[in-house]
Amino acid sequence: MKRSEDDKKLAALLKEECAQPLPGQNPWFTPRVLNRLPERSHSRYFLAIAWLLAVAGCVLTWIVVATDFTATVITLRDLLQWVIMAAISVGVFLQPLVRLMRQD
Repeated sequence: MKRSEDDKKLAALLKEECAQPLPGQNPWFTPRVLNRLPERSHSRYFLAIAWLLAVAGCVLTWIVVATDFTATVITLRDLLQWVIMAAISVGVFLQPLVRLMRQD
């Protein structure tokens, strides 16, 4: 179906007269919709504090282990302790990178 000249004029008139949202405003986010959205949580700050404490704990633990190690023989317990500490340290240090990669 072809559009006639009257159809084109009517479309142009309606386009001119219709209220256009301001740039940056989304017409769907009315106050009614915004009131139904969940409140923002402050968990991001708690996660940052917990991550900093975990990093500090890892660093302090490695310092204590490194300065306290005076044994001439490495036991299975020492190896197990180092492997566990290394796994926890890697997990703590890589956690922010994993979160950044998931946000894409």
